[in-house]
Amino acid sequence: MIYDASIKPLPTQAMIDLKGNADYFAVRLQRLGLSEPAPGRASSRGPLAVLRAAREHWLVRAPLDDEERLLAALLEDEAAADTLVVPVSDAYAFFGISGPDARQIMAIASPLDTDPAVFPADGACFTEAFGQKALVQRCSAGFEIAFERSYASMVSDYFSRING
Repeated sequence: MIYDASIKPLPTQAMIDLKGNADYFAVRLQRLGLSEPAPGRASSRGPLAVLRAAREHWLVRAPLDDEERLLAALLEDEAAADTLVVPVSDAYAFFGISGPDARQIMAIASPLDTDPAVFPADGACFTEAFGQKALVQRCSAGFEIAFERSYASMVSDYFSRING
C-alpha cells in the first residue's frame, strides 16, 4: 500500500548530548535562549532546539554550522564533575516523515503512540523503530526520526518498502 506521506533523508545537523544535573544545564540552556522542556518534550528558538530525553538527559539540535558556537557556549564555564557535554552530530542520520499519513508510517516503523493526545506538538523521545534505537521528534510537517548513522541505508530501504 502506498501512503500519502513523504519520507526523506535530512541534512546532517549539529547535535550535542548533555547529561547531568538539571540546575547546571538550565543555566546553560537559558544562555542559548532556550527554555528547559519537560522530559519527553522539546522547546525551540528559531532553528535551535533542545529535546529532553530524560530527567537528566538533553539533546541540543541546530544547523551544523552552529556546532562549535554551541559547544563553546555550553562549555563556557568548567563543567561539573557529574556532567557530560559531547558533540554527537556525526552519530545520527535523520529522516523527515511528512504528509497526511505520516502517523501511519510511524505506526509501521515504531510502537510509539504518536496520537497528539499522547505525543503532542512538542513531543520528543527515544524509542524503538525497525528494531533499532531511534530518536523521534514531532514537527509541524509530521515527524523527524533519527537512527545511528550506521543503520541509515537499512532504514532508508525499510522506508522505501513501506512507501514505494
